[in-house]
Amino acid sequence: SGSGSGSGSGSGESKAQKLLRMAKLKQKVNHRMVSPPVFHPCGEGRRVVVTEHYISVPLKYGPSPATSNGGDVDLDANVNADQDQESIDVYFSIVDLVSTAEEESFFRSLQSTATDIENVWSQTKVSRLREQQKRADQYKEFLQMKDANQCILYLQGGPGFGAPQPINGIGLGDKSSWVGAALGKGYKRVVLMDQRGTGKSTTITKQTLEKKFPDLFQLDDKSPRLWICSQEDISSMESVNKELDGFDETEPELASAFRAALSEAKDYMTHFRADNIVRDAESIKDALLLPVEDEENTSPRPWGAALGQSFGGCSW
Repeated sequence: SGSGSGSGSGSGESKAQKLLRMAKLKQKVNHRMVSPPVFHPCGEGRRVVVTEHYISVPLKYGPSPATSNGGDVDLDANVNADQDQESIDVYFSIVDLVSTAEEESFFRSLQSTATDIENVWSQTKVSRLREQQKRADQYKEFLQMKDANQCILYLQGGPGFGAPQPINGIGLGDKSSWVGAALGKGYKRVVLMDQRGTGKSTTITKQTLEKKFPDLFQLDDKSPRLWICSQEDISSMESVNKELDGFDETEPELASAFRAALSEAKDYMTHFRADNIVRDAESIKDALLLPVEDEENTSPRPWGAALGQSFGGCSW
């Protein structure tokens, strides 16, 4: 009466069910490396390679973090909670220290498999996506990371900018920046994430809000004062509401549409706060690490270090 050959962990999930679940999770996360790796010599004999990535994450995670054994966020529960829910893209670049001939050869191979520039314009959107996903799969397979001990996560903080771009925005030499120093002290890679709402991730700007909530700006031309009030007294909205009261009588349909759009936009923007940014970072880590073999008895797999940028400086 022993367990069958197809049985999985203590949860009763079979191997086939686990494979199907993992395939659905992979499809949902949609990890892709959007361009071939770029090598950079940094002096002192150091060579690094920079790769650019995207993953898709839920706009709205579960109401509270579902946790697995060890306290890690259960990303399977969150990502698969609603297959039809809205998702956004989170961009991150990775700086990898190239220290062996094998690593050099691997990243070169990703360059050589990239589509010729002459054929880029003939590619369909689907074929480009598949190429990007293939590069991401090869990257993960080569690294074989079971933990993130040699990875540093960088969080930009404020005020609404993406992370600095390697080389252009931050030096990689040993004495050029904290990134260069970290790569000389035992860390193999640095992950620079554009937090949701900023940089190359799904952004929040007037233009993106106007596209998503067109009624939010229907009154701009009719009442310049409404826009001025919202800027001068954005904390209380008292001046805005007084101005809107007049539109309830003169332009009731527009006023009603504006109020509805305002409510939807406020709800939308509540999902771009620190709690979900942290969970996005966990989703990135999960996309890079190999799946755990025994989900019932796994230990936490935290980042090797996290560096946060704030208005006052950096903190570990």
